[in-house]
Amino acid sequence: MGYAGLIPGAGQDRSLPTAATLRERVLAMARQQEALRENDTFRETRIREVLRADGSVKSRHVKTFRIFPNRYGPPTAILLAKDGKPTTAEQRQKQIERDLRQRKRRRHTSAEARSGEAAKSPPLSRVLELYRMTVIGREQLDGHSTIKVALTPNPRARPRNFVEKAMLKMAGTAWIDEAVFFIIRVSMPSVGTVRRWLVTSSSEFGYELWQKQIDGHVVFPERSELTIPAKMLGLFGYRFRVTREFSHCQRFTSGMELLLLEEP
Repeated sequence: MGYAGLIPGAGQDRSLPTAATLRERVLAMARQQEALRENDTFRETRIREVLRADGSVKSRHVKTFRIFPNRYGPPTAILLAKDGKPTTAEQRQKQIERDLRQRKRRRHTSAEARSGEAAKSPPLSRVLELYRMTVIGREQLDGHSTIKVALTPNPRARPRNFVEKAMLKMAGTAWIDEAVFFIIRVSMPSVGTVRRWLVTSSSEFGYELWQKQIDGHVVFPERSELTIPAKMLGLFGYRFRVTREFSHCQRFTSGMELLLLEEP
């Protein structure tokens, strides 16, 4: 993910939008893109690494999934491979059948329960609602003319769950494509500690997100990275990094699940 510094020339003299105007346009773009992606299927690779004190990798595990939309709850994830070993057609068929049974059960759950379940992984539009935005200036990033902004926790935000509470312990920077107002990159180091049950995460955890535009209109996450140093009971320390990579995005059509039986 390249970074080329400030945009030279007369472009720097153009007036920048106000933070309120920029926030409104970015939120509108995020919501539009989320609606467009509701019927998309894509491949997601999840890489979980345990890190040593010097940052080198102690252990690494990789899982690859095909993600499908699900109007009755969170998206469906079918495991394609684990640590480089593909799952069999029979294993995938069992996953598909199990998912269909779960969908039937969820049809009878309330809309409130389904929305609460989906909120455990809030969309970008919801994430943006948790922060205040301050315009810094223009920068060139990956060939895009961007507006660089600072993101700080919104003191009026009311987190709905643990994930959102953790987000309010983070602050950072976002780069917004100036032409169409989609976020290209987010960098969010933490500004406080997060506690849950017996685990305390130190103030060194951080989150990174990269997005790209596909086919000239759909904005799609390309990669995200979460680094968490933590302690169990204040004694046992560990540090791990979770990276999610996204690819092979396409419009979902009925019966496409069957293609999983042959997908490499």
